[in-house]
Amino acid sequence: MVLAFALVPAVALATADAWQKFILASSMPGSVSTSSVHAAFDGARLGLWTDIGMILLSSLIGLGALWIAAERWCLRPLRPIQAAAAAIARGNLTPPRPSGPTTPEMDTLARDVFALGAAISQREVDLRASLDQREHMLREIHHRVKNNLQMILSLLNLQADKIRSPRILRLFGAAQNRVLALSILHQHLYERSDWSSVDFQAYISDLVDHLSARRGKRDGPAVRRSVQRLVIPVGPDTAIPIGLIVTEAVSNAFDHAFPDSTTPEIRIAAAEVSDNIVVTIDDNGVGFDDSQTALKEGPGLGITLMRGLAAQLGGSVEILRIAEGGTRVRLRFRKPPAAADDTLVKMVPPR
Repeated sequence: MVLAFALVPAVALATADAWQKFILASSMPGSVSTSSVHAAFDGARLGLWTDIGMILLSSLIGLGALWIAAERWCLRPLRPIQAAAAAIARGNLTPPRPSGPTTPEMDTLARDVFALGAAISQREVDLRASLDQREHMLREIHHRVKNNLQMILSLLNLQADKIRSPRILRLFGAAQNRVLALSILHQHLYERSDWSSVDFQAYISDLVDHLSARRGKRDGPAVRRSVQRLVIPVGPDTAIPIGLIVTEAVSNAFDHAFPDSTTPEIRIAAAEVSDNIVVTIDDNGVGFDDSQTALKEGPGLGITLMRGLAAQLGGSVEILRIAEGGTRVRLRFRKPPAAADDTLVKMVPPR
């Protein structure tokens, strides 16, 4: 293209010169014989077309030479560099170096491209090392917190062995269950690689299993537990209040719902209702009647704690009587904002 524009003035001048010769031959004086005029005119016309042909031929030869030179010394050495740059953009930071004939300019460009790939590779190594160190530190923090909570739980167990009052022993048991809920959560965070979410199904199932194991055989028949497989991708800030509410509801059912029941059962489920998540904890125990006003006036620490935790989630908690018998604790709260567009709860048949 550059050569074509450069040849335009030369072609124009050569054409003008040939045309001038043609005009001069056409305007010969009248004293010259007619045959001589025709011969001069034909010669001028032939010279004009010859000049034009030579100009076009030389232009095409020049363009061809330029194309071959550009392909040989510019485009061909540039293609491996372009392929290497594309490989680096795709994530392959060590593509093969170009080989074959090249120019100093292309050598400089290739060195710059591979220097950029090496810098990106080193940066990625540093970031990965920093990320691994961060994950190790977070894992170690969760592990140490879990161990400290387990130590507190063990100290409470040792202290509880010295207590003879059933009421105080029950209060100690409630405190131990709350510490246990926090300990299990940090255990699950320690075992996960994604620190921003909690495997809610595994966490609640593990929590209920530990609470049931603490109950012991001497407290009555084994309680059948039905924890539906819930998929709720929530973070620790949401999982902690839910876990503590479940702990209070399940512990209260263990302590008060099954004094004479032969087939005690606790069912935990969740559902998505509009923009809310509803978690229910049901039992088939004795329930309560209208004469039991402790749930409305002067509630105990457990109920106060559940209501405070529900308010922390921006929701509410209700304690209802089931018509078939038993008690239902229903927690309702809005979806976490980060997951507002996702399906937070999936219901599948219970275990």
